[in-house]
Amino acid sequence: MKFRAVFALAVTAILLLLAVGCSQDVTGPAEAPTSDDQSAVNTNTPEQNLAEVSKSAGEIVPDHFIVQFKGDVSDVPARARKLADKYGFELRMVYEHALKGFPVHASARVIESLRAETDILEIVPDRMYKVSAQYLPTGVDRIDTDLNPIANIDGVPTGVDVDIAIIDTGIDYNSTELNVVGGVKLTSGVPEPNFMDDNGHGTHVSGTAAAIDDSVGVVGVAPGARLWGVKVLNSFGFGSTSNIIAGIDWVTARAADIEIVNMSLSGVGWDSAFHTAVANCVNAGVIVVVAAGNDSRDVYGADGTLGTSDDVVPACFPEVATISAYGDSDGKAGGTGGITSDGADDSFASFSNFSASVYAGNPVTSPGLAIDMTLPGVDIVSTVPNGGYASASGTSMASPHAAGLFGLYIAQNGRPIDAAGVSAARQAVIDIAVAQGAPYGLAVANDPDGNLEPLGFAFPPQGGNNADIAITSFTGPAAVNPGDVLSLDVQVSNLGTDAAATPFDVYVYVQNNGFEMVRRTLPGLPAGTSRSGTVNFTVPAAAFSMAVPPGTYTIVCTHTYNDNNPGNDAASLDVELVGNPGTGTIVINPDPNALNAPWSLVGPDTTVTTGSGDTTIPNALPGPYTLNWGTVAGYDAPAGESLALTAGSTITFNGVYTVTPGSVTLNPDPNGLNAPWSLAGPNAYSSSGNGDLTISSLAPGDYTVTWGAVAGYVTPAGGTQTLAAGGSITFNGVYTPVPVGTIVINAEPNAINAPWTLDGPGGQQTGNGDVTLLGQLTGSYTITWGAVAGYDTPAGETLNLNSSQVITFAGTYVQQTSEAFGIWLDADATQSCAEAAFLSHVAAYIVYSDPSVPSVRGFEASLTLTRAGGATFNTSVSTTYPVSSIDVGLTNASAGIYNFITGYSVPVPTSTNTVMATLDFFMLELESVHVALGPSDPESPPITGQPAVVKEDFTLLDVGVGNGLMDLLSGGETCAKSASGASAFDGVRSLYR
Repeated sequence: MKFRAVFALAVTAILLLLAVGCSQDVTGPAEAPTSDDQSAVNTNTPEQNLAEVSKSAGEIVPDHFIVQFKGDVSDVPARARKLADKYGFELRMVYEHALKGFPVHASARVIESLRAETDILEIVPDRMYKVSAQYLPTGVDRIDTDLNPIANIDGVPTGVDVDIAIIDTGIDYNSTELNVVGGVKLTSGVPEPNFMDDNGHGTHVSGTAAAIDDSVGVVGVAPGARLWGVKVLNSFGFGSTSNIIAGIDWVTARAADIEIVNMSLSGVGWDSAFHTAVANCVNAGVIVVVAAGNDSRDVYGADGTLGTSDDVVPACFPEVATISAYGDSDGKAGGTGGITSDGADDSFASFSNFSASVYAGNPVTSPGLAIDMTLPGVDIVSTVPNGGYASASGTSMASPHAAGLFGLYIAQNGRPIDAAGVSAARQAVIDIAVAQGAPYGLAVANDPDGNLEPLGFAFPPQGGNNADIAITSFTGPAAVNPGDVLSLDVQVSNLGTDAAATPFDVYVYVQNNGFEMVRRTLPGLPAGTSRSGTVNFTVPAAAFSMAVPPGTYTIVCTHTYNDNNPGNDAASLDVELVGNPGTGTIVINPDPNALNAPWSLVGPDTTVTTGSGDTTIPNALPGPYTLNWGTVAGYDAPAGESLALTAGSTITFNGVYTVTPGSVTLNPDPNGLNAPWSLAGPNAYSSSGNGDLTISSLAPGDYTVTWGAVAGYVTPAGGTQTLAAGGSITFNGVYTPVPVGTIVINAEPNAINAPWTLDGPGGQQTGNGDVTLLGQLTGSYTITWGAVAGYDTPAGETLNLNSSQVITFAGTYVQQTSEAFGIWLDADATQSCAEAAFLSHVAAYIVYSDPSVPSVRGFEASLTLTRAGGATFNTSVSTTYPVSSIDVGLTNASAGIYNFITGYSVPVPTSTNTVMATLDFFMLELESVHVALGPSDPESPPITGQPAVVKEDFTLLDVGVGNGLMDLLSGGETCAKSASGASAFDGVRSLYR
């Protein structure tokens, strides 16, 4: 079933168990709880349920079966109970009328045991089935129910005397628009009186079949017919075969009251038990009407064979009246209504099942083979529970239209009493139906199998005394040319026994496009009389030939009088529109094609035709034509053109649209830099230059600029812009001066002229001593100080230079100190300073305290005295050596300089503190003298920077010395005492610290 979103059916596969005791009399709509006894609860509204598309079910329910007894079993309940006791299964229901048997939930072992019982005819699987979906509804109107006197639709409730059972989801028995007289619920395992519709589908079906004619709401096909609600489907619209057989069994037991059953449900897969139940119900004289299903498939399946696993059930059963669906939007024939939710007005429903073959024993004959009739099933408005109305689509909606038609038939002709009577009633209703191809049939020939089941109609009663307005003749020429006058001869007759006393229209229209050609009004028409006449229609020349291509068109003549015989209300003929041999062809070709450029064409009769893009106009009249091209943004339109068309020729208007060029401006700033640039664009375009420039006549597209470098300036980033046709873009590039600052390098002490290395944004720079570096790029700089002999190298440093900033790298070199070579006080003294007096002696030693060789041959060093005041020293120094030695140092006592370039006669072994020489300071006056031990005088090579010892191989070993001072004090001043012993030549007693 298919539904619009306003009215839905939820379809969730859920197992339903049926109740036992179908023979139990449950009729009246009693008050009872309305919820099913299942764990799953459908909370949708009826409208939501009916809005969901539902297709055929048919899945086998695991471990559920239907057991059928042979016909000679007399006491079905007793035999079923005996088998239940024997094999240990629960007996919840028995069938006694539609078939003899019972449903069972049992294991495969139990089923095999049951098959062995001699009175069992067959055991088949249980399957799941589901639904397949005062204002005069379009469907009721389309089949002319309002014209049927048995239906007697006049706003006054009378009620058609027929009983219809709706085997479905139940019925809203509280609805004031439905004449509900009884029913049963068979979904919970026990027959229950509450058959309230908790889905919406059953109530909607009921309203279509039999809604009461009470001047409000909707009206059904058999208004006010007595309805019986047989609830076999749950709130989701699902139910098992066993449910449905129970419902059929319940109806069959009441065949004396119920004449018609409607089952708008379907599944897939042949089911013999289901078929037997339906056949026995029909044998009891009940007409069973079913929906064809909504899967766009053959009811016999792909194999086209009845009785196989791909059959649509129950639509395939020969005993039932199977109904397909078509769409109608306005309740009228002719296909002139609006589009339905499924397609064109008066067209076969795309979802409806069909029949490509028929079972040889089918009891009726229909052009639709296994389909009896087609009836409205698209956008059908009907009742829903709790009041209100909704629209739904599906063969579910078509089937109750047919149930209502059979109700009208029975109300007039009496009910069948057996299967033969049912077949006769089916055939009678088929015979008075309207063929699909008739004027009152379908306007669109889209039946999928070519077996065209007729459209069911509410027929007039036999012997009725009514007017019957018919189109008895409609003729015209077989072909016309543009500009011709089309003459059509029409005869309208009243074939009925009553006069048509009210005015009505007769009109002619083109079926292909709905175009109305002519309309005339008749004041009425007496019974047995006719009116004839000719209507003329001038086929437009230029305009018509441009708008409509040559071809065959179906012209229909019909009338607006509502009579009881729609089959003769219209007649049609085919007319060919041919091209005038005196015409030509016009070709319009704007370029580029993708622009779909607009144009207007002025013809010889000043008719203006407009369009766009490439166009070919056939059958154009000869004469002068002028084409004007329209504007297209970004393009220059071509000039208009005039050409003359002659008969049988072709003229072509070619219009070439050219792109409106644009311009690109390059604007580097400051202008005086004349900065370089390069420009790239579409179609491999490239250009380069300097300074400001505007480039014109450029194609639209993406352009990219790259700015070149200018010394001393920061290069701006490039960019990309899109040039529109006829537009302009500007690239601005702002050059800014490169930011610089000043770096000061200050190495202390200045005299050592220390080396350094500076790393920064501009690379690496090197130098010595103090320097000021101007114009340095901003950024991070790191200085590394170089080594200077005799000095400790300061650590490097990193500073950040900002624009216009001055930063200073300061590095202080500290002269190294050493305990390897030094002057020591008298070993016998206990003072760290000398107490000098007039004509006193102060003894000291030159000591090598960190030997790196086993023995030495001498040493080189310089003793420099610094006097506190005065120019001449009054202190003299004399030396003695540990062994006989030669001293060749250049000494200047008056200047306080004593050079020692001393060689030993024999090597002196080295120890922790080896005395290299003994010094005697002779103080001639009171004075303070500063003593410094350092390198030899520059005039006494080879000492170049620091004292040394002479190794045994007569090479020098630089040993280093600190820069300490010792004051030789006068005036009896006291110095701090040393805690060291006399023989411990430690650092505390050194003259140098």
